[in-house]
Parts: sequence; structure tokens; C-alpha cells
Amino acid sequence: MTCERIGVCEFFQTLTEEYQVVKQGWIVRYCLSKKDSERCARKIFLKAHGRRPPANMTPGGDFLET
Repeated sequence: MTCERIGVCEFFQTLTEEYQVVKQGWIVRYCLSKKDSERCARKIFLKAHGRRPPANMTPGGDFLET
């Protein structure tokens, strides 16, 4: 089961073409199972703050300059 937020994740929606290979790596690491998706910093931020994280926050918690 994949993460329930994968289709609405603002981070993945805003990535440019040059990041598509890296995007697939993040998806494999954080989005393909419920257990892995619980480690997603974006999901943790949403639960902790009740609002969406910044669009450039990666699933690992770093900030990507786009």
C-alpha cells in the first residue's frame, strides 16, 4: 500500500524535470509502503503542526532549492 498523500504531495507536484530521477528515489524510500511513509518528514510536519509543510521540504526533512 502506498502513502495516502502521494497523489496530493505538493513537493512532488512542484519538482522540475531535472529532479525526476531523484523523485523516483524519494518515492521508493518514503512512499511505497505505509510503514516507510510514517518516516516522511512532510507527513510528520503535517501531523505536528496541522498545516502543510513548505513546498520545498523533502521527505527527508531537508529543503530543496528549486
